[in-house]
Amino acid sequence: MAWYSLHVHSGNELFVKRAITKLIEDYNMEDRIEEILVPTEDIIEIKKGEEVIKEKALYPAYVFVKGDLDIDAQHKIRNISKVLSFVGEKGIPATLSQKDIDTIMDKVINKQKARYKLDFLEGEEVLIKEGSFENFKARVESFDPKTGSIHVMVNILGRDTPVELEVGQVSKVV
Repeated sequence: MAWYSLHVHSGNELFVKRAITKLIEDYNMEDRIEEILVPTEDIIEIKKGEEVIKEKALYPAYVFVKGDLDIDAQHKIRNISKVLSFVGEKGIPATLSQKDIDTIMDKVINKQKARYKLDFLEGEEVLIKEGSFENFKARVESFDPKTGSIHVMVNILGRDTPVELEVGQVSKVV
């Protein structure tokens, strides 16, 4: 069985995965489609002051399918809502190389720890929302999206003071 890449509408990867799973059940295609893969990563977003973990596709707009896809199976998959096409030339699906599959599988097996969606740039101005320096403006020195820690400089009485905060303790100044 070979791996194929399916191009879908971005943001609909999990919808297409569920639709293919249903297709397998409805048409008894277990012998033709072995696996459907949508590699994801966990993203931490701040919503109303709370941290919310969301799943986001590592390869937006792509779903990977392992199977022996005859013309009938290809046709059924192409007719799923939100599916654009198989990746390939002239309507013929191209198989993925073993190197590509190994790279994708490595990301699935060694899934990274959740990271923060926000990015703060060095020199950017932020407002501290809580703690000893609440309502103070600060300048970003560094930001680590993996840990969510942000190092800022707060100007207190004319002197810059380094402060380490969590991403939830600051907001961007607009």
